[in-house]
Amino acid sequence: GASLNWTPIDRLTASANAGIAIHQRHDESLHPAGFRTLGDSGRVELGQGMAVNNTFNAQLRYTLPLRLGVTFNVASGFNYMSRSIDDLVAQGTGLAEGSNSIRTATATRSSSNTDVLSSYGWYVEPQFQYRRFHLSTGLRLDGGSNYGDNVGLTGVLLPKIGASWLV
Repeated sequence: GASLNWTPIDRLTASANAGIAIHQRHDESLHPAGFRTLGDSGRVELGQGMAVNNTFNAQLRYTLPLRLGVTFNVASGFNYMSRSIDDLVAQGTGLAEGSNSIRTATATRSSSNTDVLSSYGWYVEPQFQYRRFHLSTGLRLDGGSNYGDNVGLTGVLLPKIGASWLV
């Protein structure tokens, strides 16, 4: 991954990070004939696949000192994540006695799975601070393919408000 932080002026900070993770799998599972019970015909399963995760986040943060010791902060940003999965699994049952190969199976089947998911979010979070008291608000818009067909690009709007006293 990569990160970038930039402060063009005293009160403004921009940051961004991006990453990619690639995961590969190759696995085998063997249950020889007679492994579980005397009449068990045996089973072998082979799987391989790859998953790719991508992320990107960007944020702007502005801090403004106000009168009487009050500070105003506002952050705005964007998040994006995508994941693609491609898997292939082959299974054989009815193995020949002493065999560990899918080629000796009396019945075989295979399945494949390809899936691509993505999600995104935009947000704005204003915050006021006075000594140990904090008041924060925010508005976030989330969406993506994992929210279903009816959400589309409009997403789901999520408001928030919070207050805290630092002890």
